Amino acid sequence: MSTLPWNTQRRDDAVARGPHKSAKDEVSFVREEFTDFLNKKFWTILPYRLVRHLQNLRLSPLGVVPQRDRRPRLIVDLSFFGINQESVPIAPSDSMQFGRALHRILQRILQANPLHGPVYISKIDIADGFYRIQLAPYAVPHLAVLLPQHPNEEAMVAFPLVLPMGWVNSPPYFSAVTETGADLMNRRLKQRPQEPPHRLEELALFPPALEKPASSLPPTTHRVDDPIATPPSKPIHQPRFRRPMRYADVYVDDFISLVQGTENDRRQAMRTLLHVLDSVFRPRDSTRDLPFRQEPASVKKLKKGDASWSTKKVVLGWLLDSVDKTISLPPHRIERLQTILAGIGPTKKRISAKNWHRLLGELRSMVIGIPGARGLFSPLQEAFRTETPDHRLRLNAMVHQFLDDFRQLSTTLGDRPTRIAELIPQDPSVIGTTDASGTGMGGVAFLNTPSGLRPILWRHRYPKHVQSKLITFDNPRGSLSI
Repeated sequence: MSTLPWNTQRRDDAVARGPHKSAKDEVSFVREEFTDFLNKKFWTILPYRLVRHLQNLRLSPLGVVPQRDRRPRLIVDLSFFGINQESVPIAPSDSMQFGRALHRILQRILQANPLHGPVYISKIDIADGFYRIQLAPYAVPHLAVLLPQHPNEEAMVAFPLVLPMGWVNSPPYFSAVTETGADLMNRRLKQRPQEPPHRLEELALFPPALEKPASSLPPTTHRVDDPIATPPSKPIHQPRFRRPMRYADVYVDDFISLVQGTENDRRQAMRTLLHVLDSVFRPRDSTRDLPFRQEPASVKKLKKGDASWSTKKVVLGWLLDSVDKTISLPPHRIERLQTILAGIGPTKKRISAKNWHRLLGELRSMVIGIPGARGLFSPLQEAFRTETPDHRLRLNAMVHQFLDDFRQLSTTLGDRPTRIAELIPQDPSVIGTTDASGTGMGGVAFLNTPSGLRPILWRHRYPKHVQSKLITFDNPRGSLSI
């Protein structure tokens, strides 16, 4: 910590304040959750009177966040009394590379060599997540948590023995471990070893009940009278990878893998993934582990079919189709976006900064699958400049116009999936030059056709009203430049 230890008076004041009201309203749920944590040896609980003078003890309130159609979620508010702000940032922040994970996955699906067949996708979730990483003993008192109690019960303090959810250093420490696991997976997948069978292999490969894949997208339309627009016999963008795809990536605690090849190739790849997980996260030992300890790979998710190889799978909230090479939003996410946008009517003049952050976060999480949407955020971000002392923002006409653009996009998201090729930059498929003069513009392009490269010569004359506004030596006061 970057500040001096707390004194006894400050600890007593924190205990008098207690946990957040949301936790006090859910005492039974909190006790049920912490009973499970105690059984798994993730936390330990002691009366405050026994630890009141413990060296380096700091206390933070516990909160409970309700979730729709799901159990509530515990949150350790380590920012309320400044624990996060005062934590020394020594964790390896460079390990958090998950911000581009989906982009890397889409890139490899698009550039995989079709000669080796379709790309199969698998997703393995790590059971217990952050709780797989133990804390150093000296750090435990700094991260203590105040638990809710019934009336006339003494104050109790929970001490984390593992990385707690809500600590600023938990994500980078955990990501350092999972990124190491992904690196080991890619090294082993590249070596293609003959792996021994794994105890979870059959469960992971058990095929789930999948929906019938959507039909292929219609081809892009062309002018009927343009003979050069005939689709070439070979792909315009040649695959970048010559060998069969064998790749693993990780997003926090989700390992996403891509494999091409036969059924035996996929089985061998699954064995590699599971064995590497055992080498990074200690597997369950039935002879010496408590019955509460879980396997590194979430058995619950394996039973749902998340890990089974498929060409169509929901990954990081997106439905990926590696055969049609498309990405689309599941219906419930489209509905959620439309609900949020519908709550901001065209006559609304003000909105809380909290709700505006929520809207922008939702939009940014979906922008990767909406071609052209990245350029719509500047006016929405500018709205933060109008924040008032009561943390409200003014919504002007321009902001509403851009919100209308997103509303229009949200209504068309379900019309067709987005082609991955629209999202991932590729090498140019047409080579040529262009130039312009005061009277017009033109150039030459070479198009790849079945009979070889075909030159296309083109030119276009500027209208008179455009020519009159061009900046030239004769017209230095013009308003247009080329």
